[in-house]
Amino acid sequence: MDMVVTPPHNQSQFSHPHLTESLIYFTSDMPVDPAVVKRISLWVYEAASAFNIFYCITLSLAIKTSKNKSLPATYIYNMAISNALLVMFGIAVYILPYYMSDKTYKMYRDTIGPQISVGVTFLYLHPMLTLILMTINRIAVVLSMQASKLFTANKIWFYTSLHMIANFVCLLIPYLSECQINYDQRAVGFMSECAPKRHPITTFSNYYSVFFPFVAFFFNVLVIINFKLQRSPTYAKIKRILRGGKEDQFATTMPSDVLKAKKKTERMLMIQAFITAFYLSVYELTSLVLRVAPEIFSSLSLDGKMAFTYFRLAQIPCHVFLVYFIFTPVTRKIYLDFLRQRVFCMKPAKKTIKVSTTSTSTKK
Repeated sequence: MDMVVTPPHNQSQFSHPHLTESLIYFTSDMPVDPAVVKRISLWVYEAASAFNIFYCITLSLAIKTSKNKSLPATYIYNMAISNALLVMFGIAVYILPYYMSDKTYKMYRDTIGPQISVGVTFLYLHPMLTLILMTINRIAVVLSMQASKLFTANKIWFYTSLHMIANFVCLLIPYLSECQINYDQRAVGFMSECAPKRHPITTFSNYYSVFFPFVAFFFNVLVIINFKLQRSPTYAKIKRILRGGKEDQFATTMPSDVLKAKKKTERMLMIQAFITAFYLSVYELTSLVLRVAPEIFSSLSLDGKMAFTYFRLAQIPCHVFLVYFIFTPVTRKIYLDFLRQRVFCMKPAKKTIKVSTTSTSTKK
């Protein structure tokens, strides 16, 4: 998913993960048993994966049945479904092999390893490419509300289909070459069948895909700054100058209620794009650090590498929950109402209506 590595020369490619040194030092003064940390990190990853699959499926159903038309539903479907599928493929790539014997795992890896490696990489890159589309969407609407015509639900599905096809083709070419990629759970890394060589597309993806979230994060910060400066008279003058002294005709001719709904949708999308960019940037930061200083990872024992990998992978299932439940109150309410009514068959929560009364005194 992140790097293609080759197994060390002094280590059997299918050596069992438990046959390692019993203790390493994660810190300079505190001994830690890496096998215990590895098991704990695996349990965390398994629990997060199981919860994620349930949450993403029920979130998609909640959005589908919702009557709220201001939701950026297409982006939510893309993120939720791809994240759930990524977790499912992750179970096949990272979790199931842990419980297999070396002999069984070798047969498993030789049989379907390349296919599930392509699947997990495709689903790993999909949210990044969708994030780039969300960011372009935001920038276009900031420049002119008329650009929202280019980002209707059907057109967004079309754009995502295009980047899915491009993503798949870029992964299919190395898959059909002699430099096929296959993840090795025992060596903790993606292996190239033509190692130490790699396919040029694989090399390009490894080095540059890590920067996608950082670029998106930078532009989303600019969008938020633009949003905060909207009430500034000076900023309004600068925008009019950039537009040649003209107002946004599309915004001025739009009915007020429609304009209000569109602005609500755009604000929601802005928050979701920013949180997604920030979250993916934090995740990719560890990958960037490992590439700049690979000795940090290589100095760990095999159990230590697996513990680090499982803890890092446990962040992936949290992405959709963090964005659409923690940081988006609208989707959180829709989701909780869906659970209450459709899953647990409870009556909808009663709405409390506050009635203000005014007392009048009469003079006799």
